[in-house]
Amino acid sequence: MRKIEIQLNKDTYTSGETIEGHILLSCDDDFQCERLSISLLGEEIARVVIHAGKVTIVHEEKREHIDYSIEFGENLTIPMGESRYDFSFTLPSDIPGSYIGSHGSIKFFLQAKAEISWARDLKSNIDLYVPFKQESQLVPISNPKSETIAIDEKSVLKIQLDEDHIPLGTPVSFRFSVDRAAKIRGVRTEIIREEHIEPKGHKMNTKRTFAELYFPNEEIVRDSWIESSIQTNSRWTPTFSSELIVCSYLLKITLDIPRSLDSAIEIPIILVQSEIHEPRFEF
Repeated sequence: MRKIEIQLNKDTYTSGETIEGHILLSCDDDFQCERLSISLLGEEIARVVIHAGKVTIVHEEKREHIDYSIEFGENLTIPMGESRYDFSFTLPSDIPGSYIGSHGSIKFFLQAKAEISWARDLKSNIDLYVPFKQESQLVPISNPKSETIAIDEKSVLKIQLDEDHIPLGTPVSFRFSVDRAAKIRGVRTEIIREEHIEPKGHKMNTKRTFAELYFPNEEIVRDSWIESSIQTNSRWTPTFSSELIVCSYLLKITLDIPRSLDSAIEIPIILVQSEIHEPRFEF
């Protein structure tokens, strides 16, 4: 057998959708195969690696979301040339979407396998992208969220956020006001993704900045509300909580203070899936 290949007409599938394709086998001569099968697999992994000198300790948990298989037969004789075997799977409707993070992942893939008694089995894998479910309705906050940064018990920055449920691909709008007497170099705003995992009780929180906007001091009108926004990306993973992984987002506002420690506040925001896009992960 020269080649085993999985062929699909696309690689993005929503939960509940049917996957149809075929296995293509190429043989130079008639070929004896012990078993021919294809599997649809979905697994979630949370993994914490701890390095202590020369010792590495790994704490890992796995969950299987899908484990389906189709067998095309045993003790098959595959004829010379190309042979095609059609298959069909239906994704469960309650699975999470695809995700690749710092210490956790959710992956879906197909694996075709030709088992051979006298040599290593031939395998072919193809990854699938499953978007998270679209939100049918956003839940707005009833009142604007308001936060304050105080230095020496004096308020130096106020911020307001009208909406905390944001469709991916749209901006997070906010307003802020800086006290006239505040001595700063500027104001930095960031959208931060936070990943939380806890395999076998070992907690790991990872934060990463996904977007950033800086306002230098000379552009800030003091004691006035400044309207602004910071853009999200439609290809980011939405906020979600699965069996092993929690993915959340924060709007972080930092006062850049000369010759002193910066002061910052973090406001939780919820980014929701609004459209289905072709696969692409933002690490």
